[in-house]
Amino acid sequence: MKFQIKKRFTDEVLIEGEAESFKDFVEKNNVNLYKADLYKADLSNANLSNVNLSKADLSNANLSNANLSNVNLSKADLYKADLSNAKIKITQKDQIIKSLGIIVEE
Repeated sequence: MKFQIKKRFTDEVLIEGEAESFKDFVEKNNVNLYKADLYKADLSNANLSNVNLSKADLSNANLSNANLSNVNLSKADLYKADLSNAKIKITQKDQIIKSLGIIVEE
């Protein structure tokens, strides 16, 4: 199947190619996905380690059981994203909390 990932706000194509599934396409092309439009993407069980997803639209995306170790999620839109059982490093927790719009009071 053919796939393409576009920029979030401009519709400019970031990357395109072929793979058996969208998850395989993203894993295979784990390049810079800065500002990527991944709205409603099914990336469950994907290995996204070390991918730059800063400012990406991941709203309503399925990231359950995904490996998000060392993923840059700064300013990513994670609204209604399924992060159940996703793997992250402890150093990423503050970045993810902020991307989810959670306010932690002390």
